[in-house]
Amino acid sequence: MVQTDINDPSYKMSFRKGIFSYQNDNINVLYIGNNVEARIERIEEDIASIYFVNNQGLQVPPPPNSVLRNTTTNRNVLYRRNEFLISWICNYSFLQNGSEIFRLDRQKQQAISGDSDLRTGLIEQ
Repeated sequence: MVQTDINDPSYKMSFRKGIFSYQNDNINVLYIGNNVEARIERIEEDIASIYFVNNQGLQVPPPPNSVLRNTTTNRNVLYRRNEFLISWICNYSFLQNGSEIFRLDRQKQQAISGDSDLRTGLIEQ
């Protein structure tokens, strides 16, 4: 029998939390803490936006000490115009204070993984 180490970082991201699709207008919501939500929204068939809102629904900057990492190219994604732009051809990892909060795995839609405590939602459009 194989034992699972729950302290292993790969275990933490093994919980599928939903799927973001570039083929519809639904907005995925990830409750990342401190009254902040990350929202993933399609812009066009190959491009999406990750942006952040507070508990009043107002757009805010990303949490302090956070970065979106393109794990396909091993580079940080530039935050500009109040959003991170992503594409289905790459994998991404959102980190805060060096800890992975969520991951997006490519597949023309992206499977959202996170800790078992990560709450998510969906705004159907």
